[in-house]
Amino acid sequence: MKQALYQFTTDSLASASRGLLNKLGIKYQKSSDTPMPKDAILNKLKASPSIREAFDIITEIYFIGLVDDRTFNNISDSIDYDSAIRDAGGDKYKGMLCFRL
Repeated sequence: MKQALYQFTTDSLASASRGLLNKLGIKYQKSSDTPMPKDAILNKLKASPSIREAFDIITEIYFIGLVDDRTFNNISDSIDYDSAIRDAGGDKYKGMLCFRL
């Protein structure tokens, strides 16, 4: 575990994040390593002014991937943030979105 955490001081944030999830045995549908605009996330969350203020110090947000039933059934498709959010509506979404800041 120490090595997985040490990666955050030596590797890219993307690589270290993936390494930590792998070390923890968390399977996920991978996403791109392209940063997302903060407003894209905050607008979808309908974030309050106080939440937006907390995000002021964050420079980049990356969507790592999605943990859901597909990952536990060894289906390792890639997924983008918009698809994950689109599927999040109603009672059909049962999963966890993973981000790195």
